[in-house]
Amino acid sequence: MKKIFIVKNSIADYTVVIPDNATECEAYAARELVKYIKLTTGDELQIVKENEEHGRNVIYIGRCFKTAKQVSFQKYGEEGFVISVFDCCLFITGNEKRGTLYGVYTFLEEFCGWRFFTQDTEVLLDGDVTLEEGIFEEQFPQLEWRDVAIPAYMKCDISAKRKINSSYQRPFTEEMGGSFLYPGRFIHTMESLLDVPQHQQPCFSDEENLKKCIENVKKLCKGYPEARIISVSQNDNEIGAENFCKCEKCRKIDEEEGSHAGSLLRFVNAVADAIKDEYPKVKIMTLAYLHTCKCPSITKPRDNVIIEFAPMELCYNHPVYDDNCEINQEFLDNFRKWGKIAKTIYLWDYNANFSFTVPHFPNFHTLRKNIGYYFHHNVKGMFCEGDNYYDDHITDMVELRAYLLSKLLWNPNMSEEEFDLHMDEFLEGYYGKGSKYIKEYLSMLQEAARLDNEGKDRHIRCYQNPGHLFNCEYILANDDKMNELWEKAAELCETDIQREHLERSRLGYIYSSLLYTFDQRMAAAETEEEKQALIARNEAFYRGLEKNNIEPRGWQSKLPKMTDFTQNAGVKIYW
Repeated sequence: MKKIFIVKNSIADYTVVIPDNATECEAYAARELVKYIKLTTGDELQIVKENEEHGRNVIYIGRCFKTAKQVSFQKYGEEGFVISVFDCCLFITGNEKRGTLYGVYTFLEEFCGWRFFTQDTEVLLDGDVTLEEGIFEEQFPQLEWRDVAIPAYMKCDISAKRKINSSYQRPFTEEMGGSFLYPGRFIHTMESLLDVPQHQQPCFSDEENLKKCIENVKKLCKGYPEARIISVSQNDNEIGAENFCKCEKCRKIDEEEGSHAGSLLRFVNAVADAIKDEYPKVKIMTLAYLHTCKCPSITKPRDNVIIEFAPMELCYNHPVYDDNCEINQEFLDNFRKWGKIAKTIYLWDYNANFSFTVPHFPNFHTLRKNIGYYFHHNVKGMFCEGDNYYDDHITDMVELRAYLLSKLLWNPNMSEEEFDLHMDEFLEGYYGKGSKYIKEYLSMLQEAARLDNEGKDRHIRCYQNPGHLFNCEYILANDDKMNELWEKAAELCETDIQREHLERSRLGYIYSSLLYTFDQRMAAAETEEEKQALIARNEAFYRGLEKNNIEPRGWQSKLPKMTDFTQNAGVKIYW
């Protein structure tokens, strides 16, 4: 337990006051504050309405009459908030959507020392707290739409704490301020709007298709009055597939535009024109993805159209703006062209190795740089996809990635020092006091991914053969050191949950260790004892995957049966 003082008064002497006509979200924010204050100090504060008796020592939550004398609510929009101390009273307020709730969670984090890492790991840092008279902390969202689609953050309560506002797979209640509503199918919507199966594309020059699409979009708008975005986007595709419409009309448009995005964008613009007067608050979102990634040369998106740029073939081992990465230079060229013609740009960011989820995906060093770049080039919203089709049993270090991404989406201007601090705090809270060893391992992992086997810069994409993630010679030379770091970290775990986290994440390291070193070590083993130790480690890894219900490719495949552990499990479960 720790102590909290507001100026010179113990927080135990305070009453929490909410507006007389408090919204569900304001009332929930007050309950969350009371809950965590009790966990912090042991004091259980009373919640009352503003017109009820409450004394002088008050914590005002939400749009109270007393708060209105101090701040202008209008400036905070749906999600901005202010935390202030005036006349020995604490004020936490935003508007009736998510702002007040975000303010409470920020107060608990930045002033009281709470860290909301994951659903099963919330940590209170040491040290008493004194809130000085005159504190005035304002925060506003830098991105209007924020999503981290990683299993650790698909539950509503942890998502609200992490200021994720997307409705994708999250039925946010009004208690949690609702969401940035995205009704209908989230993406690849020709299947739902036009009954065209996935991996096929409709004809975007067909007037009947346009009419049907407009009708279905209007139904969504009518059925969801709070709708912000309706997706009118191409169906999914295989990389390199050419299953787009090749009719004479579509082909002529695409040739004129110099891009297959031409026929799609003209179709989307027509839908946007058809709804703009009746539903002025709704925007139509479409993808620039695979065969539509290239910017068209003639047609521009309407003002009520959002282009969601989805560079699936990006290199995640280099920042997007790296002049030495020829892959990302092609991406940048199209991204900049779209930015010149589109009023609103969103970014679909890939943060996993979707071809195989077991090994660690070494992109931590580009997260901050990429999101900062997108923000400074007018991206207004981001969807960070990582293993979202899987359950919580993932061996990649996705929980760390989710936490860092959520921090960056709220503060894309984050400095490198801030980023490192957030990483350090998460690693210690999630894995225990041996976190410095895991941090050192991550540095080595980045070095292992830096060069390919020919000594050239390595390119890593979101569909990557695991045998091409790291430099073979580096792993062979440094594997014992990496294993030692995980051993040291394991020795310092203090709780069962930390041990569970560490052992599951460690499987991601062991996979790469086996893939890159098992066969060579077996061939070099000089005694039967050495071979049996290698075989035992190989089997222990496989049993660990079984224990944690790991499905290496999620919906694509199950863990293959394996009985002969003289075979390399790193090879066996992938190929």
